[in-house]
Amino acid sequence: MPLFDELLHLQRLDGLLRRKTPGTAQEVATRLGVSRRTLFRLFDELRSFGAEVAYCKKGKRYYYRTPPEAPFLPPEVNK
Repeated sequence: MPLFDELLHLQRLDGLLRRKTPGTAQEVATRLGVSRRTLFRLFDELRSFGAEVAYCKKGKRYYYRTPPEAPFLPPEVNK
C-alpha cells in the first residue's frame, strides 16, 4: 500500500477508534475500504506508535485503551 494511502487509512481508523464506533473487524475494514488483513496490519502500525487497541465483545467495537503517540494523526476532516 502506498505510504500516502496508509496514512489516510491510519487517520480514518484513528478517528473511528477515538469515537468508539461500533463494528466487527469486517465492518471496520469495509468502512475503511480495506481487507480484514490490512485492518490488522493498520492495528499493528498503531501499536508501533504506542497505541493499545482493544475489542469490546459486549459493545461489538474496537477502541483505544491507550491512544497512539503519533503526532501525525490529526483529527479526521469532515467527509
